[in-house]
Amino acid sequence: MLDAVVGVFDRLGYRDATVAELAEAAQVTKPTLYAHFGDKEALYLRAFQREVGLLTDALFTAYTASESLSVRDEIRYDILALFRFARTRPAGFRLIFAHSPRPDAANRVYDELVVSVNERVSEMIHRRLTEGGHPPAAPRADAMAELLVGLAIGGARTALRSGLDTEILGELTVGLAADGILHLDRELLTDNGDSSA
Repeated sequence: MLDAVVGVFDRLGYRDATVAELAEAAQVTKPTLYAHFGDKEALYLRAFQREVGLLTDALFTAYTASESLSVRDEIRYDILALFRFARTRPAGFRLIFAHSPRPDAANRVYDELVVSVNERVSEMIHRRLTEGGHPPAAPRADAMAELLVGLAIGGARTALRSGLDTEILGELTVGLAADGILHLDRELLTDNGDSSA
């Protein structure tokens, strides 16, 4: 039932999807839909939370499984987990990362997802910088994590929007991210040269 409503919300957006269309897609009556989920906003939130939960499970499973790999392989494993989700659950991916108006409760769930992923990627960058003998660079590692996460989301979004092969664009995104981190100018990781504008 939730898969069906995710498809409707993906196609029409939260605002334009009607309860009648959602019930028809789920092959239930409107009263049945209301009885199970409440109003349209509650149904959207339930579908949204489920997709975020599936994505979170996929990403954090990958993060744990990849910790012992080389830097490049860890980045590849983690980024490709996001691309796999986009490929196998395109409507769910678009529901999460669409920029169309949605209820505030869903925006809060989205913000929590992004914060948790950024924190986890930042921890990975801190760990890898320390292993590489770089000095601590907490603010920069946090910024690098946001950039890396943004690159991965943008790459997967582009793959779905363009119709290009998600595996090829996933590998391209991995190359950009891994080479950027592995060949980063060491001076960019130090406090030398910081200035307040």
